[in-house]
Order: sequence, then structure tokens, then C-alpha cells
Amino acid sequence: RLDAPTGGLLLVAKTKAAEIELKGCLATRSCHKRYRAIVFGRLGGGANGSDGNTSDDELPSGVVRVPIDGKPSETRWKVVSYSKCSEPAANGWITTVDLHPITGRKHQLRKHMQALGFPIWGDRTYGPYSKRKDDGQIIRRKRRKVIDSDNCVYSDSVMLSAADGDGDLLDTATVAEYPHCRLCLYALEISFPHPVTKQTMIVEMDEPRWYQELREY
Repeated sequence: RLDAPTGGLLLVAKTKAAEIELKGCLATRSCHKRYRAIVFGRLGGGANGSDGNTSDDELPSGVVRVPIDGKPSETRWKVVSYSKCSEPAANGWITTVDLHPITGRKHQLRKHMQALGFPIWGDRTYGPYSKRKDDGQIIRRKRRKVIDSDNCVYSDSVMLSAADGDGDLLDTATVAEYPHCRLCLYALEISFPHPVTKQTMIVEMDEPRWYQELREY
């Protein structure tokens, strides 16, 4: 399953027997997932540094162990790249990071990144968006079903001003026009034992193209 505003891969069972097997894999943590996020700030790095000139071996990684709803919760993270950003809330940088949830609590990745002090870009619930205004008008949320340029279907929220009426901004939104309109959290990889053959299956997809637009924004 994915949170409503999260995009990416979904694993769907076609039979009841397969559903039981896959749920068992999730319960025993033999199903592994990798998400890619873009977060505010320079995660794991100092205030100075280069964007894109650090070797992969030198990029920082870490583990978050912050209980959620009183239950043990763990997320491993690995920085992919840094990009300079003029958004005041980003303190000069945004970080592209791969996230590996070890447990599966509700909103775990979003809550853990907030706990680190590096909330996910576009996260209206846990990011720095409270009481945000635009041109003097209160911004409100709307939930939309969207098919983006990569033919990925997902539900997302966008903040609209009163002047926007009922227009669906996400159908035509670009990063240049609405840089905060999408949650930058995508499930890009999942591995699991096949419910019949038990062979390890690995499914991957590319990050959405607008991630790069945001890094260049």
C-alpha cells in the first residue's frame, strides 16, 4: 500500500492465496522496499559543499529509530545527491535521498524525515507549510486523482488560492509554476519472494521526470 499522496510501485495479488503469501512476506520483513524522496535542507552534510560532485561512497547514510504511535519504527536512509535551492525553508539546499523502511508504520517515512529535521518536499502534513499564504489569499487543499507525464496514477493534494476556483492545477502544473504541488516521495523498488515459485522478484522504476525539474528549479 501507499499513502494517498505517495507515488510509485504497487504490489497487487491476483488470487487470495497469493495475497496471504504476500502479507506474510510483509509481516516477516522478507519484502524490501526503496523509496526516493527530495527533502528540505542538506541531510547528513554541513552547510558547505558541492552539488553532484561527491562520489557515491562518500555520500552519508544513516538510520532513524523513532517510535510511531508507541511502536518501534526504523528507517534507513542514503543520500543520492545535493542540489542548491533558493527556497528559504530549505536553507540553501535540497537533498535527494533513498529511504528503506524496515518497519511499516503509517506515514513512517514522512514522520521520520520530519523527526530528523529534513521534511519531505511537498508534504503538507509534516512539512513547513502551515498557514501558507499566496498573494494575500488563504491557500486551501484539494485532493485530486492525477495521471502524470510518466503515466503514473496517484492521488495528491495541491494548495489553491480562491482565485484558482475548481481548476485541476496538477493536470498541467509544472515545477516552475507550482514547485510545492507534489509530495516528493516515490516507491521505486520492491523485492519479494514470488508467492508460488519462491524466487526472489525485484521490480524497479525510474524516478519521475519532474524530480530533476525540481533539482534544477
